[in-house]
Amino acid sequence: MHADTMKSAGRVFAVLLTLSASARALEKDAVLEAARQIVRISTISGVASGRHEDVSVRLMGRTQKAKVERATDEAVVFASPRATVAMAWDEMDAGTACNLGVAYVPRDDGDAQMLLGAYCLANGLERKGDEAFARAAQSNGSLVEQVRRYRSAFAPPPPPKPSAIERETVERDRAAARRARTMKTRDPWLWPFSADSIWNTPIGSGAVYKPANLGAARHVGCDIQILVRTSNEYPEREVYDSPTWGPGRATGTQKLGFTLRVPDDWTVPDAGKGNPYGLTPNFNFAFLMPDGMNILTGCKVCRPTPGSPIYMPKWMAIKGNRRVVSLTSDGMQGGGQGASGMSSLGGTIRLGELASDRPIRHVIKINPWAAKYCYYSEEVPGWRWPARRADSYAAGKYRGPDPALVMGTLLALKPEATPRQLGIRTAPGLKLFFTLQNYGAYFTEDAAWDTWDLIVERDAEKEFERAHGFSMKSARWRDEVNGLMQALYIVDNNAPGRIGGGGRPRQPLAPPLRPAAVR
Repeated sequence: MHADTMKSAGRVFAVLLTLSASARALEKDAVLEAARQIVRISTISGVASGRHEDVSVRLMGRTQKAKVERATDEAVVFASPRATVAMAWDEMDAGTACNLGVAYVPRDDGDAQMLLGAYCLANGLERKGDEAFARAAQSNGSLVEQVRRYRSAFAPPPPPKPSAIERETVERDRAAARRARTMKTRDPWLWPFSADSIWNTPIGSGAVYKPANLGAARHVGCDIQILVRTSNEYPEREVYDSPTWGPGRATGTQKLGFTLRVPDDWTVPDAGKGNPYGLTPNFNFAFLMPDGMNILTGCKVCRPTPGSPIYMPKWMAIKGNRRVVSLTSDGMQGGGQGASGMSSLGGTIRLGELASDRPIRHVIKINPWAAKYCYYSEEVPGWRWPARRADSYAAGKYRGPDPALVMGTLLALKPEATPRQLGIRTAPGLKLFFTLQNYGAYFTEDAAWDTWDLIVERDAEKEFERAHGFSMKSARWRDEVNGLMQALYIVDNNAPGRIGGGGRPRQPLAPPLRPAAVR
């Protein structure tokens, strides 16, 4: 590097150690400026998706070839003909290019490594800074004391003490975990599927986190699920075909070959302007059969008039499309989420879960704007396990840049994330933070516009407003959900046999299911 720069930075730091605190801050800036002399911002093609290939790297004003050696969430390390090139992630664009902080530093140059260590610590890359300091001390034993001073001067300040509400939330979550360990059974309808299902398995210590690079949405809301207990005591009603996606869902005349026992006063509005849930709500559903243990799932249910027939898509006439699914199963069958083919019951936020003081102890579901975020190619056709498919229009409309981000992707907050860092202060925001960090969320349905929609049981949105004094469409809630979404990472090794990334689960497993009650 530049001997004059090194000598100048060394002199600056020597003065820094003897100055008052106010003057020291100014001199500290000078040291960082010297450090920036060895750091350049460049555009590197071909690494946005973690591909290991030759790339052109602009180093100290020269363009040369370098090969990816290894990549992590924090940095990309390249091997070049002249030295190792460490690249700290700065931000990722929507395309295939990344803006990276490039530190071109010979490993045996102790002075340069000390400057790199100072730069990394000042920018929050503690591990990289410690590695640079270690290399500096190894290359020149006389620098050990100076390295110690650099560490002290540039170490980040201690984290602020948690607020009262954060302390309350942590204690409540710990208490809930203690109760979970002693809970003997759970209601299969309210907390369905096996403890090791994709819907109940916590994030594990083996999770591999990959940046999701999600942005803030203009709107935040909810996607309503219709969940109904049937009973032998209720009247039996025919099911007819629902011929349209828009208004007129209850105009079909063809019987689909089965009946359901539902209360006469149970209704689901038609699509259109008068629908409080939007012009074309998905209205995915799950009917609990009278045996109390099996469910029928699907999408686009409609029954605008009390006592009338029930309307569902025409494909429900095929017996294979209306197989019931046991609540004791792994929750992988039955479908209901139209885009992904995943369960309409699993992962749905239930009544009481956002309003009570109990944590949500299962994976949840969030609708993305698929055209912006979900990837499509012949090799990655818009979905990954545990999804079974993507939207029929995925090939023409999915334009996301990352092959790892599709229907079926599991996302979670990293273990080191804190509510304070993300600006989460409300009780439901802290509850959602807990769930996203410990269980995560799946992409299962296309929101089809610039929104993040939580998938909730009908009337959970009304209960939310009564409990907290603001709605799920409010600016207050939007800002917190946007903050959480922007902090999410892809759990890239979520797979059969390694659900949630595998390893030690972050929370106790769900307790056994209690026997069903026949109705």
